[in-house]
Amino acid sequence: MKTEKEKDRPQLQPACNTKQKLERKDLAPSEEASALILRITDTYGTMLYEQAELVARKKKADHEITLDHVETALGILKERERRSWIKVLCGIASGVLIGAVLPLLESTPSISSIPIYKVLLYLTVGSVLAYYSASD
Repeated sequence: MKTEKEKDRPQLQPACNTKQKLERKDLAPSEEASALILRITDTYGTMLYEQAELVARKKKADHEITLDHVETALGILKERERRSWIKVLCGIASGVLIGAVLPLLESTPSISSIPIYKVLLYLTVGSVLAYYSASD
């Protein structure tokens, strides 16, 4: 039997009840959110369709874009997105490497005291990274 203190204490509800209530609650996006979702979906859908069409043309498809073409196009778009981050990082690294050579060249009193291997290494690696980051 419960005492007076136990009766007066608020009962805590288990977290699963709150979670279940939230899961059952219907959520509708605002007008702004709906417009943004539609714009993103339209843009990405158009890019996916165009890429699937390119894949189908490369495979010489007969008048139809198949599920395989769309899945291949989706993989290409995801890979392109992943590679874009790598290209940004390569562009930053190339700028750092090429930028590291300039103070080295300015601070040396004579050309003979310049460590030529460092200059060549920095410029070569920086140029390769810059070329990669600019390529498509």
